[in-house]
Amino acid sequence: MADLTFLALENPLGLLGTKIKDVIQDEARLAPLAKLKKDALPGDYMVHDFQKPGKDPSKYLKRYDRMVGDDKDTARRNSALPKGTKPSPLILPTFVEDVFDNKELLLKLLRNKADYPDLRVAMCSSLKSTVKYIQTYITANPADQFDTLILYGHGSPGAINMGTSKWSIGEVITDNTDKKYETRKYYRGMFGLDKPETDPTLPPQSLRVRSLSSNTEEYFTRKFEKRYDRACFVENFKTKHFHIFLMGCEVGAKKQTFTQELAESIAKIGLTVCVSAPKQEIQPHHLEDLLRQLRLGDVRQKCADREKCKLDGNVTVVSAVASP
Repeated sequence: MADLTFLALENPLGLLGTKIKDVIQDEARLAPLAKLKKDALPGDYMVHDFQKPGKDPSKYLKRYDRMVGDDKDTARRNSALPKGTKPSPLILPTFVEDVFDNKELLLKLLRNKADYPDLRVAMCSSLKSTVKYIQTYITANPADQFDTLILYGHGSPGAINMGTSKWSIGEVITDNTDKKYETRKYYRGMFGLDKPETDPTLPPQSLRVRSLSSNTEEYFTRKFEKRYDRACFVENFKTKHFHIFLMGCEVGAKKQTFTQELAESIAKIGLTVCVSAPKQEIQPHHLEDLLRQLRLGDVRQKCADREKCKLDGNVTVVSAVASP
């Protein structure tokens, strides 16, 4: 039985229909992204899935149209900013840039997979797809289990995104008298977080969770528990902990208790858990250094002992642990 590491790379274009499902083990699986460039038009990469019989593209096209409109408004506001003011990011170009960077990172790992025999990688656009891809892999490979999970996406203190890139969208609001109701409803619809609207008089209903934080840790734990019951996860045989690394900028920064809360939440299902996260901003080379340390070093043990670890010498990783 092999104990493996699962790396979930954020794929924000998944909410527009460009999904690369399940564990990716060869470059051929990345064919839908083969021509992706940082200056490409996102519309070129959101429709390949719709060739399947019965596939309805309307929800993806509606999201895309809203993003096009939002980007036009943002670009107009940016053009009026005083010189030297940092402009607001545009959604679609940022999505493409993120997926391009993660695709290049994935290709690098695939071309050097002999160096990472225990690593399995997927491109994920929600927390649900992350654990679903894990289950699909274990179903096909029942002799394997995962003792380490890495989420790699945009982060902020106490949160990491898996599908919304740099945008943090608040929880669903059902009270239509709330001042934020219409704005929140609009953006949650645009980012595919709520069910498609069938009756504008009815309150929105949550559909997808694309960010892991204190607000969503119970949801993630429920999804996690289902896969634990199906023997997907195991404690590392050396550290006696299941390890989660939240590789997003500043996820482990000061004055947040999320990592401890997440460790305690998942520990309730029967695992001794170690949740680790960087305190500072990170770049792809910090993830690559983590992968090297997981393979060659004792980073898991240091994290389980709650020692501060360094990635490429300048990023500190802090950890929280919990037992059943």
